[in-house]
Amino acid sequence: MASGQSSFVQKHLTLIMANKLATVAVVLVGYMVAKLVYAVFLSPTKHIPGSLLDKTIGVRSGLSVLRGNKMHFAADQHRQYGPLVEISPGVMSCNSTTAAKTVYGSHQWRKSHFYSDFADFNGVSSLFSEVKPERAQILRRAFLPAFSRANLVAMAPNIFNHIHKFLDKLDEFERAGKPLEAYKWTRYLTFEVVTDVGFGGEYDMISSGELNHPFVMDFDGSSSWGLVKTVFPFASMVPDWMMGKKLADWRASELRTLKHAQGGLSQWRHHKQVGKTANRVDILQRLIEHGEKNPKEKLSEQELETEIMEIMLAGGDTTATTVTYGLYELALNQDVQEKLRACLRAEMPDSADVTLKHLEAVPYLDWTVKEMLRTHPTLPSLLERVVPAGGAQIAGYHVPGGSVVGMSAWSMNKSPKVFSDPLAFQPERWEKPTPEMAANMLTFSTGPRGCVGQNLAIVQTRIHIGTILRNFTVKLHPETTPEIMRTVDNFQGKPAQDRVLLYFRRTP
Repeated sequence: MASGQSSFVQKHLTLIMANKLATVAVVLVGYMVAKLVYAVFLSPTKHIPGSLLDKTIGVRSGLSVLRGNKMHFAADQHRQYGPLVEISPGVMSCNSTTAAKTVYGSHQWRKSHFYSDFADFNGVSSLFSEVKPERAQILRRAFLPAFSRANLVAMAPNIFNHIHKFLDKLDEFERAGKPLEAYKWTRYLTFEVVTDVGFGGEYDMISSGELNHPFVMDFDGSSSWGLVKTVFPFASMVPDWMMGKKLADWRASELRTLKHAQGGLSQWRHHKQVGKTANRVDILQRLIEHGEKNPKEKLSEQELETEIMEIMLAGGDTTATTVTYGLYELALNQDVQEKLRACLRAEMPDSADVTLKHLEAVPYLDWTVKEMLRTHPTLPSLLERVVPAGGAQIAGYHVPGGSVVGMSAWSMNKSPKVFSDPLAFQPERWEKPTPEMAANMLTFSTGPRGCVGQNLAIVQTRIHIGTILRNFTVKLHPETTPEIMRTVDNFQGKPAQDRVLLYFRRTP
C-alpha cells in the first residue's frame, strides 16, 4: 500500500514538473516570437541591414565580447551587410569613412551605458565612464592642466627614470642570452610610469619583475569583471557562491584595485603633509589644485579614488600594448628599424643626448609612433554613442534617436578607402597625411570625448621607443608567431598570449 502511494506521488510530481517545463518552453517560444515580430515589423531600425538573429536577440554580439573578438565579429558583419549593420537590437556598427565627425563630433551624442557598466567603480563615474555630458565637461576641465604641454615636459624626467631602469633589464637579459617577455616587462614599465606621473606612486615593478606583481594581476581581474558586467549588468547582484571561483575572484579584484587606488591617495596625502608635494607634476596634484581654484568643481574623495583607478586602467595597459606591438613590428620590419635607428643617432650621436627635445626633433620617430598607433589601436572595439532624439543620417540610412552607433578603431584605422596598403607597416605614409587619414584615425577616439590623455600616451611611447631603439636592436624569437600576436578584443586590445618573446642586443 505504501509502495503504491509512493509511486502515485512520484508520478504526480513528474507530471507537475513536466507541466512547468512545458509552461516555461511556451513562454520562451512566445517571447522569441514576439521579439521576432518586433524586429521584422515594428522596430524603428528594421530598415537597417543585419542578420535577423542579431536584430532579434544580441546573443552573438554578447558572446563575441566574452570571447574577445567583437571587433572581428563586427568586421565580418560589415563584409556581408555594408557600412552600417545592426549587430544586436538597437545597436549599430558603422565603418563609413564619412561618419566619424557625425558620431563623435558633438556632446549631443552621449556615451552609451556600456562605459558605466564597464568602468564605474562602486557606482562612481570617471571621466572615461561618465555618460552625462555636463559632468564629463567638468571632469575634463579638471584634467586639462595635467596634460598641458608644460606639464608633459615637466613629467619627462620621471618617465626617463623608469625607461633607464628598463634598459638595465634589457642588458641583464642580453648578458644571460635570454629573450625578453616583452608584453610582461613593458607592462611593468608603463605601470611604473603611470602610477608615478599619475599620483606619485612608488611601485618598483621592474626590479622585482621576475614575479607576477599583484597589482597587475588585480588589474587584469578587474578589467575582466568589467567586461562581464557589460554583458550581464545584473552580475554585481549575484552572490559569490553562485558564480564560481574565477568570477568571484574577478569581482574581488575590483575591490583590491580600489584599495591600490586608496593606498595611492593616502600616500600622496602623507607626502603632502611632510612637504614632499611642493614641486610635484603628477595628475592627482593637478586635479586637487583645480578643485582648490574652482570649489564648485572639486572632486570628492570617492571621485579621486575612481580617477586614480581610471588613470591606472587607461594609462598603463594601453601604452604597454602600443610599445609591445611597436617593438614586434620593428622586429618584423628590419628596414624600418634600421632607418629609425639611423635617424635617432643622427640627431643624438651620444646616448647621453637622449632627451624629449631631441626625440621630438626626429620626424621619422613621430611617423613610426603614429603607424604603431594606427596598426594596433589599444581600444580596438566599438566606441558606442547614443543617437540624439531627432535621429541622424548615417551611411545613407536614417538612424532613429535612442539607438546606439559605434565605430571600431580596428576597422577605421585599416580602411582601404583611406589608407593605401592598410595592413602594411609604413611610417612614411605619415610624411604627408591626408585630411581623410586624420578624420578616420580613431585610436584615441575623436571629438569632445576623445582621450584627454592622448598627448601623455604619445610622449610616453616616443620616449620608450626612441630610447630603446637608439640603444638596442630588436629581433623576433621563433616562438613569437602571428597567432601569438593576434589581437584579442577585451575592449582594450592585447596579444592573444602574454608570452611575447623578443631578443634585444645593445648596439655600439
